[in-house]
Amino acid sequence: MDYEKNITVCTQFVNSKSNTTGYMFEKLICFLDSKYCLKVISTDSTRNVDNHINVRPHQLSNSFFPRLISLFIISISLITKAFRNVSSNEIIITGTNPILLLLFLPILKRVKRLKWILLVHDLYPFNLYASQTITNGFLHNFLDFIFKKIYDSADQIIVIGRDMKSRLIHFTDTEIHVIQNWVSVDDVEVIKRENSAILKSLNWNKKFIVFQFFGNMGRCQDIENILAAIRLVEAKNARFIFIGKGSHSNLVIDYINKHNPTNLIHFGSLDMMKKSQGLAACDVAIVSLGKDMLGLGVPSKSYFTLAAGKPILAIMDFESEISLAVREHDLGWCCEPGNPESLAVIIDEICLNNGGNNFNNSRDTFIKCYNDKVLLPKFQSLINRL
Repeated sequence: MDYEKNITVCTQFVNSKSNTTGYMFEKLICFLDSKYCLKVISTDSTRNVDNHINVRPHQLSNSFFPRLISLFIISISLITKAFRNVSSNEIIITGTNPILLLLFLPILKRVKRLKWILLVHDLYPFNLYASQTITNGFLHNFLDFIFKKIYDSADQIIVIGRDMKSRLIHFTDTEIHVIQNWVSVDDVEVIKRENSAILKSLNWNKKFIVFQFFGNMGRCQDIENILAAIRLVEAKNARFIFIGKGSHSNLVIDYINKHNPTNLIHFGSLDMMKKSQGLAACDVAIVSLGKDMLGLGVPSKSYFTLAAGKPILAIMDFESEISLAVREHDLGWCCEPGNPESLAVIIDEICLNNGGNNFNNSRDTFIKCYNDKVLLPKFQSLINRL
């Protein structure tokens, strides 16, 4: 253990039960705790480190302005704890959640003379423009100015995709590194398709080719396009299951109510403890990002899918991180977003070829390239350079 380096992780989520961001940080914290003198400041409770400073969580609203106020309160609480508990010349690692915390980090860094590593899961402010959250031209320019200052203040920036680096490299002079999202091999059980409890409950046997969407159904996941393609699919052996929820899950429910399809089901949410059962419930996993999302995020569920040994149908820009990985490692199929006709053709071809079994083993590729034992040591290399 390098006791000479004091590391503080300050972020909102550090518990795998919270969300995928919490999962990633929990694994990172466990790794750092074995290498350095570590403390954690967060709203999540965790038993992974002895020196954990809790910030009282604040209920987040779905409405924009109440949610903004809640995020502001959380950010103030986190930065206050950081000012009180972080010593000069330490290294601080933060994520991009909560977003308002980023406003205070350059001040903390200067006052405390810290080294700052910023782990970017969500590429602000560009994702706010793509999602139409921000449309005002003046506010657009103002946020560009603020976030350039934020990114320039960091000593090292880590992004989770090569497309994200390409997007950000023209925006800041700070050195940018790519470290893809990590998953522990032990956290995903490989369950054979024929042993899937979910598919057994649906009586979807081997004669069906099951396509699965598993995870958040938000505005960025191109749900409309997927549903439009399903309407065009001709293969009688194609089946589709949507597991999860989100702001656009109502589109799936409305589609079912309107068309009463025999080839599609909305399974609803699944407890994270049962994620391996969920991942097993398909022949092909759908991973999607809508138009204008290039470089703005990487679906973390892709790596859970690979860990489960499933091929991926990547519906996103061909230069996105996941599409690049699918093509480089021969892990499945790629289709551009917003093109239901092309997507339907690919689905029909997959069904005609009985699911397509000529791809590399996804789990083998995951173990070689994307598991936490491979990726987390890259953090150690960066930290040791500071």
